[in-house]
Amino acid sequence: MATMLEVKDLKKYFDVRAGQLHAVDGVSFKIEEGQTLGIVGESGCGKSTLGRTVIHLLPKTSGQIIFDGEDISD
Repeated sequence: MATMLEVKDLKKYFDVRAGQLHAVDGVSFKIEEGQTLGIVGESGCGKSTLGRTVIHLLPKTSGQIIFDGEDISD
């Protein structure tokens, strides 16, 4: 099977008054063609931020996003 989406060491930090908030910190996963991925966790754990960062609604702090073999990180 071909890899459709691969996320490597994705990080999204927000600057806050007290320093930096690590909303997504070092997330990696791979989705093969025909597979489905479910993200679960407590409220406020970064699920929505992860999704928004992968689809570029939020800029990433660091990491790599590869879609259909093409690096779309930037």
